[in-house]
Amino acid sequence: MTAMGIQRRLPILFLTALLAAPALLPAQVMGGIAIGPSRGNANNNSGMVPLDLPTADPPSTTDRLDGVVISSLDSRPVARVLVTTGDRRFAALTDDQGRFSFDLRRPVPDPGNATATPGTPAFSPQQMPNSVPVQFQLRKPGYTNRSATVYFSMTRPDGPQPPIQLTIQPSATIIGRVDSDSGTSSANVYVSLYYRVVQNGRAVWQQRSAARMEADGSFRAANLPPGDYKLVAVPSTFDRSGAADVVNGLLPAYNSNSTSLDSAPPIHVGPGDTVSANFTLRRGAFYRVTLPVAESVAQGLRITLSPNVPERQLNYNARDHAIEGYLPSGDYDVHLVSNGGPQQFTINPAGANLTVSPSQTPTQLCATVHLHIGSAAVRATAPIALHPVPEIPVEVTRDYTDTSSASQLDPNRRNYSFNLQPVDFNNAGQVLGPLVRNRNQQPDSVRATGGTYTFMFNTGGAYAASITSGGVDLLQQPLVIDDSVTPQPIFVTLRNDTASITFHAPSSVLTSVPSSTYTDTTIYAMAIPLDRPETQPLGPLGFAATPSINEGAFGRNNHTLVNLAPGHYLILAAHDPQFLMNLEYRNPDVLRDLTPQGVTVTLTGGQKTDVEVPLMHEPSSPSTQDLAGVQ
Repeated sequence: MTAMGIQRRLPILFLTALLAAPALLPAQVMGGIAIGPSRGNANNNSGMVPLDLPTADPPSTTDRLDGVVISSLDSRPVARVLVTTGDRRFAALTDDQGRFSFDLRRPVPDPGNATATPGTPAFSPQQMPNSVPVQFQLRKPGYTNRSATVYFSMTRPDGPQPPIQLTIQPSATIIGRVDSDSGTSSANVYVSLYYRVVQNGRAVWQQRSAARMEADGSFRAANLPPGDYKLVAVPSTFDRSGAADVVNGLLPAYNSNSTSLDSAPPIHVGPGDTVSANFTLRRGAFYRVTLPVAESVAQGLRITLSPNVPERQLNYNARDHAIEGYLPSGDYDVHLVSNGGPQQFTINPAGANLTVSPSQTPTQLCATVHLHIGSAAVRATAPIALHPVPEIPVEVTRDYTDTSSASQLDPNRRNYSFNLQPVDFNNAGQVLGPLVRNRNQQPDSVRATGGTYTFMFNTGGAYAASITSGGVDLLQQPLVIDDSVTPQPIFVTLRNDTASITFHAPSSVLTSVPSSTYTDTTIYAMAIPLDRPETQPLGPLGFAATPSINEGAFGRNNHTLVNLAPGHYLILAAHDPQFLMNLEYRNPDVLRDLTPQGVTVTLTGGQKTDVEVPLMHEPSSPSTQDLAGVQ
C-alpha cells in the first residue's frame, strides 16, 4: 500500500514507451505555462515529476498536492489507474485507495501587479486569467479513457488543500453466441457493432468496432463506451468471385431477429454492464449482379450501397468495365465515384529553364443508380453513364449596417469559410475538394456526390443572415444534391449587427464552493440556435465555477460568445462537455424535455446580454461531480 503523498514509480521502459507514444488528446495549458519536468528544485527527492512552469524560471513556489480517482458509477476509489498529463510528462498509478500525488509550481505574485497574468488563457481571453489549467488523462482496462481539466489558482490558498477528485467511468461489455439454423459451420463470422452518436443534434449510427466469433460460437466485445448499440453478425461462407448466377450462403443476422439495421432496436449498455445478444444465421440465396459502366475508369471506382452494411460488397472490374458481385434480395442505391485521374502537367520553357506546373484538376466522375434484386441474377443491358461530380457555386454578399470598420467593408477581404457535411456519414454522400483554378485564390464552390448535406458556413465579425439554394432556406433545411441534375448556386448574405451572450456559473454552485478550496469544476455551456436548426450549436465552452469574491485570484466564472446572429437560443450547461454534445436536440421530443432545463434567450441585432445558466442533471455522473474540484 502506498501512503498518501508518496509517488508510485512506474517502470522505466514503460514510461519510455508512454512518452514516445502520440498523445490521445492535445494538452490544454495556458500560454507560457506548461506541464513539465522539475527544474531548479534540487531538494525534490520524491521521484515525482512536478507540474512545472518551464519558461524563464520566474520566482515560484512548489506545493505537494494530492488527488483521488473515483468511479462515476458508485463514487468508490479506483486502484491502479494510470494518471498522466496532456503532454505525457507526468505519470502515476493510483494506489489501492485510488490516491496519487504530484507537485504543482505556482508563480510568486508580483506585489506591484497582483492580477498580472503570465500568459494567454487556453480557451479565450475572458476565461480564468489567474489560474493554471492542468489536463489529466485517466486510463485503466475495464474503464473508458477519460480527460479532465482542473484549474489551480496561481496564488497559494490559505489553510489545508483538499485532494482533487477525478472520475473514471466503467466500460461496457456485450457478449453472445452466433449459431446457424442449418448446422453449417459459421467459423468465418464477425459481429459488427454500430454505436449511436449525435452529430449537430442528429442521432446517427456509426460502425465502431467488430468482434470475431470464437470456435465455440461465442463472441465478446469489451471496453466499450456505455451507450446504445446495434449489432449485425456478418458471415463470409462462400466465394463471391465466381460466375454462378445464384450462390447459397448464410445471410447476415441483426440483433433481436430484425431484418435490417434500421429496424433493429437499440441495445443499451450502462457503465459496468454486461449485456447478452445471440444470433441465428439462416441460409439464403445471393444473386449475381453485373452492371456495365459506359466510361473507362482506369483509376477505379469507389462503390457504396444504401443501405450500407459491411457484407454487401460490389467490385469494379476494370478489364470488363463492369460492376460485379453478389447481393441478397432487396432494394439498393448504388453510389459510384471515380478515384480521379493522374495530375496533368504542362512544361513551359522559360529562358534556359523549364517550369513544370499542373494544368488543371482531374475531373472526377460519379453516378447513382437504383438496383432491385428479386429472385434472379441481374445483368443490366444499358451501361451506367458517369458524369462529373456536381460543382455548386457559392456567392457571398455583404449587407452591413455597421459601416465604421473599413477593413470589414473591403470587398477583397475574405473573412469566411464554408464546406459541406453529410447529414449521415453512413449514407454514401461524399464531399470532394473544390476545383482550384488559382492556387492563390480561395475556392468559391463546393463539390459533392448525391446525398443530403448541411452547409457549414463560418465567418468572423459577422453572421450569415440568409443562406439559400434553389428557393430552399439552408438555415432551416439540409441541402439535397441529385448528382444527375445541375445544382443551383448557394447564395449567402452577411450582416454585422451581431449580438453577444455572457454565460455565468449558477449561483447555487458558487455559494456551495468552500472558500478554502483551490480547484474548481469547469462548467460547459452550449447555445442551440432554435430558429436556425441547420447551423451548428455554439460550444460547449468552458468556464470556471468559482465564487465571484475570489475572481481576482482564481479566474472568471463566465464566458462570452460574440458575433452571434439575432434570434432565439436555448442555453444549456453541464459539467461534462460530451454530455452536451450527445444531446439529440433535433428530435422535437428531446428538445421539449431539454427546454425547461436551460434558459431561452431572444437576441436582437447589436444586443449584449448576461445569462445565468442552471446545471443540467447528468444521469451518468455521480453527485460528487457537482462539487468544486471534481471533474
